Amino acid sequence: MNYSNENLIEIARWGQGIIDSYIHSDKPISPAIADKISHILHVVEIVRSKWPDDKMAEITALLHDIGRFGQWEARKDFREGGPENLKLHHEYGYEMLQNAVDSRRLQESPELDIIRQVVRYHGRPDSKEEEMPDEVVRVKHIIERVDDVENGCLGAVGYLIREATEDTKGYIDRYKKEFFESHGTMPSEEEIDTAMKQVSPAVLKAFKEGKKFNKLEYCNTYADYTLFAAVLAIQALRGREKPDSKYDPEYRKLARSVMQDYKCSRPIINEDGTQGKKVYKNAIDGYEDIFGQLIEPRYQKVAVDVLKGFYKDPNYEYREEPDGLDGH
Repeated sequence: MNYSNENLIEIARWGQGIIDSYIHSDKPISPAIADKISHILHVVEIVRSKWPDDKMAEITALLHDIGRFGQWEARKDFREGGPENLKLHHEYGYEMLQNAVDSRRLQESPELDIIRQVVRYHGRPDSKEEEMPDEVVRVKHIIERVDDVENGCLGAVGYLIREATEDTKGYIDRYKKEFFESHGTMPSEEEIDTAMKQVSPAVLKAFKEGKKFNKLEYCNTYADYTLFAAVLAIQALRGREKPDSKYDPEYRKLARSVMQDYKCSRPIINEDGTQGKKVYKNAIDGYEDIFGQLIEPRYQKVAVDVLKGFYKDPNYEYREEPDGLDGH
Protein backbone atom coordinates (compact mmCIF):
# COMPACT_ATOMS: atom_id res chain seq x y z
CA MET A 1 0.00 0.00 0.00
CA ASN A 2 1.28 3.43 -0.91
CA TYR A 3 1.20 5.94 1.94
CA SER A 4 1.32 9.71 1.96
CA ASN A 5 4.50 10.79 3.73
CA GLU A 6 2.90 14.17 4.29
CA ASN A 7 0.02 12.60 6.21
CA LEU A 8 2.33 10.36 8.24
CA ILE A 9 4.55 13.32 9.17
CA GLU A 10 1.50 15.31 10.29
CA ILE A 11 0.30 12.45 12.49
CA ALA A 12 3.78 11.87 13.92
CA ARG A 13 4.17 15.56 14.79
CA TRP A 14 0.85 15.52 16.62
CA GLY A 15 1.81 12.46 18.66
CA GLN A 16 5.34 13.66 19.37
CA GLY A 17 3.90 16.99 20.50
CA ILE A 18 1.89 15.28 23.21
CA ILE A 19 4.91 13.33 24.42
CA ASP A 20 7.12 16.44 24.34
CA SER A 21 4.59 18.39 26.40
CA TYR A 22 5.44 16.05 29.30
CA ILE A 23 9.16 15.77 28.64
CA HIS A 24 9.64 19.56 28.45
CA SER A 25 7.10 20.54 31.09
CA ASP A 26 8.15 22.92 33.86
CA LYS A 27 6.51 20.55 36.31
CA PRO A 28 8.37 17.44 37.54
CA ILE A 29 7.46 14.46 35.39
CA SER A 30 5.63 11.63 37.14
CA PRO A 31 7.62 8.36 37.29
CA ALA A 32 4.52 6.62 35.94
CA ILE A 33 4.43 8.91 32.89
CA ALA A 34 8.20 8.54 32.48
CA ASP A 35 7.73 4.76 32.33
CA LYS A 36 5.08 5.08 29.61
CA ILE A 37 7.24 7.43 27.56
CA SER A 38 10.20 5.08 27.91
CA HIS A 39 8.02 2.18 26.76
CA ILE A 40 6.73 4.07 23.72
CA LEU A 41 10.20 5.17 22.65
CA HIS A 42 11.57 1.65 23.11
CA VAL A 43 8.77 0.25 20.92
CA VAL A 44 9.55 2.85 18.24
CA GLU A 45 13.27 2.03 18.45
CA ILE A 46 12.67 -1.71 18.08
CA VAL A 47 10.20 -1.29 15.20
CA ARG A 48 12.59 1.07 13.41
CA SER A 49 15.45 -1.40 13.90
CA LYS A 50 13.59 -4.53 12.80
CA TRP A 51 11.30 -3.00 10.13
CA PRO A 52 13.46 -0.10 8.85
CA ASP A 53 11.38 0.57 5.72
CA ASP A 54 7.95 0.43 7.33
CA LYS A 55 7.04 4.04 8.14
CA MET A 56 3.43 3.13 8.85
CA ALA A 57 4.49 0.69 11.58
CA GLU A 58 6.98 3.20 12.98
CA ILE A 59 4.43 6.03 13.29
CA THR A 60 1.83 3.64 14.69
CA ALA A 61 4.38 2.56 17.29
CA LEU A 62 4.76 6.20 18.32
CA LEU A 63 1.00 6.53 18.83
CA HIS A 64 0.01 3.04 19.97
CA ASP A 65 -0.23 4.03 23.66
CA ILE A 66 -1.09 7.69 23.19
CA GLY A 67 -4.26 7.01 25.17
CA ARG A 68 -2.16 6.58 28.31
CA PHE A 69 -1.78 10.35 28.42
CA GLY A 70 -5.51 10.91 28.17
CA GLN A 71 -5.99 8.27 30.85
CA TRP A 72 -3.48 10.04 33.09
CA GLU A 73 -5.12 13.44 32.66
CA ALA A 74 -8.53 11.95 33.45
CA ARG A 75 -7.58 9.75 36.43
CA LYS A 76 -3.94 10.36 37.41
CA ASP A 77 -3.43 6.60 37.23
CA PHE A 78 -3.46 3.81 34.66
CA ARG A 79 -6.08 1.53 36.12
CA GLU A 80 -8.52 0.11 33.61
CA GLY A 81 -11.09 -2.64 33.28
CA GLY A 82 -11.50 -4.58 36.49
CA PRO A 83 -14.70 -4.74 38.56
CA GLU A 84 -15.24 -1.02 37.99
CA ASN A 85 -15.03 -1.54 34.22
CA LEU A 86 -12.80 1.53 33.88
CA LYS A 87 -12.23 2.87 30.39
CA LEU A 88 -9.31 1.26 28.55
CA HIS A 89 -6.36 3.32 27.36
CA HIS A 90 -7.18 2.07 23.87
CA GLU A 91 -10.47 3.97 23.99
CA TYR A 92 -8.80 7.10 25.36
CA GLY A 93 -6.37 6.97 22.43
CA TYR A 94 -9.12 6.47 19.88
CA GLU A 95 -11.04 9.43 21.31
CA MET A 96 -7.94 11.64 21.38
CA LEU A 97 -7.34 10.97 17.69
CA GLN A 98 -10.99 11.60 16.85
CA ASN A 99 -10.98 14.84 18.84
CA ALA A 100 -7.87 15.94 16.96
CA VAL A 101 -9.76 15.43 13.71
CA ASP A 102 -12.85 17.23 15.00
CA SER A 103 -10.72 20.20 16.08
CA ARG A 104 -8.85 20.13 12.75
CA ARG A 105 -5.46 19.46 14.29
CA LEU A 106 -5.43 16.33 12.15
CA GLN A 107 -7.16 15.58 8.90
CA GLU A 108 -8.89 12.37 7.96
CA SER A 109 -6.73 10.12 5.79
CA PRO A 110 -6.25 6.42 5.02
CA GLU A 111 -3.09 6.54 7.13
CA LEU A 112 -4.91 7.98 10.13
CA ASP A 113 -7.69 5.42 9.84
CA ILE A 114 -5.20 2.53 10.03
CA ILE A 115 -3.40 4.05 13.01
CA ARG A 116 -6.65 4.84 14.80
CA GLN A 117 -7.87 1.24 14.50
CA VAL A 118 -4.56 -0.20 15.72
CA VAL A 119 -4.55 2.24 18.66
CA ARG A 120 -8.06 1.10 19.58
CA TYR A 121 -7.68 -2.65 19.16
CA HIS A 122 -4.03 -3.65 19.67
CA GLY A 123 -3.58 -6.33 22.29
CA ARG A 124 -7.29 -6.68 23.03
CA PRO A 125 -8.79 -10.17 23.21
CA ASP A 126 -12.09 -8.75 21.97
CA SER A 127 -10.70 -7.37 18.71
CA LYS A 128 -12.34 -8.90 15.64
CA GLU A 129 -9.59 -9.14 13.04
CA GLU A 130 -11.86 -10.85 10.55
CA GLU A 131 -13.74 -7.55 10.26
CA MET A 132 -10.59 -5.43 9.80
CA PRO A 133 -8.82 -4.49 6.57
CA ASP A 134 -5.71 -6.58 5.86
CA GLU A 135 -3.38 -3.62 6.32
CA VAL A 136 -4.80 -2.84 9.75
CA VAL A 137 -4.23 -6.47 10.78
CA ARG A 138 -0.67 -6.42 9.39
CA VAL A 139 0.33 -3.28 11.31
CA LYS A 140 -1.58 -4.41 14.40
CA HIS A 141 0.42 -7.65 14.47
CA ILE A 142 3.73 -5.79 14.32
CA ILE A 143 2.74 -3.46 17.15
CA GLU A 144 1.38 -6.27 19.30
CA ARG A 145 4.53 -8.30 18.77
CA VAL A 146 6.91 -5.50 19.72
CA ASP A 147 4.60 -4.18 22.46
CA ASP A 148 4.61 -7.56 24.21
CA VAL A 149 8.34 -8.06 23.71
CA GLU A 150 9.20 -4.62 25.08
CA ASN A 151 6.79 -4.91 27.98
CA GLY A 152 7.88 -8.41 28.91
CA CYS A 153 11.54 -8.49 27.93
CA LEU A 154 12.61 -4.98 28.89
CA GLY A 155 10.14 -2.43 30.20
CA ALA A 156 8.53 -4.46 32.98
CA VAL A 157 11.79 -4.62 34.90
CA GLY A 158 11.66 -0.84 35.16
CA TYR A 159 8.11 -0.45 36.43
CA LEU A 160 6.95 -3.56 38.32
CA ILE A 161 8.22 -2.64 41.80
CA ARG A 162 7.20 1.01 41.43
CA GLU A 163 3.70 0.04 40.33
CA ALA A 164 3.34 -2.34 43.28
CA THR A 165 4.57 0.35 45.69
CA GLU A 166 2.20 2.98 44.28
CA ASP A 167 -0.70 0.53 43.77
CA THR A 168 -1.17 1.75 40.22
CA LYS A 169 -3.40 -1.21 39.36
CA GLY A 170 -5.61 -0.80 42.41
CA TYR A 171 -5.08 -4.35 43.72
CA ILE A 172 -4.21 -3.10 47.22
CA ASP A 173 -7.17 -0.75 47.31
CA ARG A 174 -9.48 -3.57 46.25
CA TYR A 175 -7.99 -5.93 48.85
CA LYS A 176 -8.48 -3.35 51.61
CA LYS A 177 -12.12 -2.90 50.71
CA GLU A 178 -12.78 -6.64 50.58
CA PHE A 179 -10.89 -7.19 53.85
CA PHE A 180 -12.89 -4.48 55.60
CA GLU A 181 -16.18 -5.89 54.33
CA SER A 182 -15.22 -9.32 55.70
CA HIS A 183 -13.52 -8.35 58.97
CA GLY A 184 -14.82 -4.90 59.85
CA THR A 185 -11.27 -3.58 60.21
CA MET A 186 -8.50 -2.55 57.86
CA PRO A 187 -5.65 -5.00 57.17
CA SER A 188 -2.19 -4.42 58.59
CA GLU A 189 0.77 -3.58 56.37
CA GLU A 190 2.08 -7.10 56.91
CA GLU A 191 -1.24 -8.60 55.83
CA ILE A 192 -1.29 -6.41 52.71
CA ASP A 193 2.29 -7.37 51.82
CA THR A 194 1.54 -11.07 52.27
CA ALA A 195 -1.66 -10.85 50.23
CA MET A 196 -0.03 -8.99 47.33
CA LYS A 197 2.71 -11.64 47.04
CA GLN A 198 0.18 -14.47 46.63
CA VAL A 199 0.07 -16.14 43.22
CA SER A 200 -3.33 -17.22 41.93
CA PRO A 201 -3.41 -20.92 40.87
CA ALA A 202 -4.66 -20.15 37.35
CA VAL A 203 -1.90 -17.57 36.86
CA LEU A 204 0.78 -19.97 38.09
CA LYS A 205 -0.46 -22.71 35.77
CA ALA A 206 -0.45 -20.42 32.72
CA PHE A 207 2.99 -19.08 33.65
CA LYS A 208 4.54 -22.54 33.97
CA GLU A 209 3.14 -23.43 30.54
CA GLY A 210 4.36 -20.15 29.06
CA LYS A 211 0.85 -19.15 28.00
CA LYS A 212 -0.38 -15.58 27.87
CA PHE A 213 -3.55 -14.81 29.82
CA ASN A 214 -5.97 -11.91 30.21
CA LYS A 215 -4.62 -9.74 33.03
CA LEU A 216 -7.93 -7.94 33.47
CA GLU A 217 -9.60 -11.25 34.24
CA TYR A 218 -6.95 -13.16 36.16
CA CYS A 219 -4.66 -10.71 37.97
CA ASN A 220 -5.65 -10.03 41.59
CA THR A 221 -2.26 -9.31 43.19
CA TYR A 222 1.06 -7.77 42.21
CA ALA A 223 2.58 -11.26 42.17
CA ASP A 224 0.00 -12.17 39.51
CA TYR A 225 0.78 -8.98 37.62
CA THR A 226 4.52 -9.69 37.78
CA LEU A 227 4.03 -13.14 36.27
CA PHE A 228 1.75 -11.62 33.62
CA ALA A 229 4.60 -9.32 32.57
CA ALA A 230 7.08 -12.19 32.59
CA VAL A 231 4.79 -14.44 30.56
CA LEU A 232 4.76 -11.80 27.83
CA ALA A 233 8.50 -12.37 27.59
CA ILE A 234 8.05 -16.15 27.72
CA GLN A 235 5.38 -16.11 25.01
CA ALA A 236 7.86 -14.34 22.76
CA LEU A 237 10.73 -16.62 23.80
CA ARG A 238 8.53 -19.55 22.80
CA GLY A 239 8.28 -17.98 19.35
CA ARG A 240 4.50 -17.92 19.57
CA GLU A 241 2.34 -14.82 19.61
CA LYS A 242 -0.60 -16.88 20.86
CA PRO A 243 -0.66 -20.26 22.62
CA ASP A 244 -1.92 -21.98 19.47
CA SER A 245 0.28 -20.08 17.01
CA LYS A 246 2.92 -21.84 14.93
CA TYR A 247 6.51 -21.51 16.05
CA ASP A 248 8.12 -18.40 14.57
CA PRO A 249 11.93 -18.35 14.94
CA GLU A 250 12.05 -14.63 14.07
CA TYR A 251 9.76 -13.80 16.97
CA ARG A 252 11.96 -15.78 19.35
CA LYS A 253 15.05 -14.12 17.88
CA LEU A 254 13.52 -10.69 18.52
CA ALA A 255 12.72 -11.56 22.13
CA ARG A 256 16.17 -12.97 22.88
CA SER A 257 17.81 -9.96 21.25
CA VAL A 258 15.86 -7.50 23.39
CA MET A 259 16.54 -9.49 26.56
CA GLN A 260 20.28 -9.77 25.97
CA ASP A 261 21.19 -6.64 23.98
CA TYR A 262 19.46 -3.97 26.05
CA LYS A 263 20.43 -3.02 29.58
CA CYS A 264 17.49 -2.38 31.86
CA SER A 265 17.02 -0.54 35.11
CA ARG A 266 14.50 0.36 37.75
CA PRO A 267 14.20 3.45 39.93
CA ILE A 268 15.42 3.30 43.54
CA ILE A 269 15.81 5.71 46.43
CA ASN A 270 19.45 6.21 47.42
CA GLU A 271 20.61 6.26 51.04
CA ASP A 272 20.72 10.07 50.96
CA GLY A 273 17.10 10.22 49.84
CA THR A 274 17.82 11.13 46.22
CA GLN A 275 16.40 9.21 43.28
CA GLY A 276 18.67 6.77 41.52
CA LYS A 277 18.63 3.70 39.31
CA LYS A 278 19.54 0.08 39.76
CA VAL A 279 20.99 -1.17 36.50
CA TYR A 280 20.90 -4.80 35.40
CA LYS A 281 23.09 -6.31 32.71
CA ASN A 282 20.01 -7.92 31.19
CA ALA A 283 16.32 -8.52 31.85
CA ILE A 284 16.80 -12.00 33.33
CA ASP A 285 18.95 -10.55 36.13
CA GLY A 286 16.33 -7.87 36.62
CA TYR A 287 13.48 -10.36 36.84
CA GLU A 288 15.37 -12.54 39.32
CA ASP A 289 15.67 -9.55 41.65
CA ILE A 290 12.03 -8.56 41.17
CA PHE A 291 10.67 -12.09 41.67
CA GLY A 292 12.48 -12.08 45.02
CA GLN A 293 10.65 -8.95 46.10
CA LEU A 294 7.15 -9.33 44.67
CA ILE A 295 6.39 -13.08 44.78
CA GLU A 296 5.79 -15.34 47.77
CA PRO A 297 9.00 -17.22 48.67
CA ARG A 298 7.80 -20.69 47.70
CA TYR A 299 7.35 -19.65 44.06
CA GLN A 300 10.39 -17.41 43.57
CA LYS A 301 12.70 -20.17 42.35
CA VAL A 302 9.91 -21.62 40.20
CA ALA A 303 9.51 -18.27 38.46
CA VAL A 304 13.25 -17.91 37.82
CA ASP A 305 13.59 -21.49 36.56
CA VAL A 306 10.67 -21.14 34.16
CA LEU A 307 11.90 -17.85 32.70
CA LYS A 308 15.45 -19.13 32.25
CA GLY A 309 14.13 -22.39 30.88
CA PHE A 310 12.21 -20.73 28.06
CA TYR A 311 15.12 -18.39 27.38
CA LYS A 312 17.31 -21.42 26.69
CA ASP A 313 14.74 -23.62 24.96
CA PRO A 314 11.48 -22.61 23.25
CA ASN A 315 10.11 -26.09 23.96
CA TYR A 316 10.97 -26.01 27.66
CA GLU A 317 8.61 -27.93 29.95
CA TYR A 318 8.52 -27.22 33.64
CA ARG A 319 8.87 -30.33 35.76
CA GLU A 320 7.79 -30.44 39.38
CA GLU A 321 10.60 -31.08 41.84
CA PRO A 322 10.21 -33.99 44.27
CA ASP A 323 9.05 -33.62 47.86
CA GLY A 324 7.32 -30.33 47.24
CA LEU A 325 10.56 -28.45 46.64
CA ASP A 326 8.87 -26.36 43.96
CA GLY A 327 6.43 -24.92 46.47
CA HIS A 328 3.66 -27.53 46.44
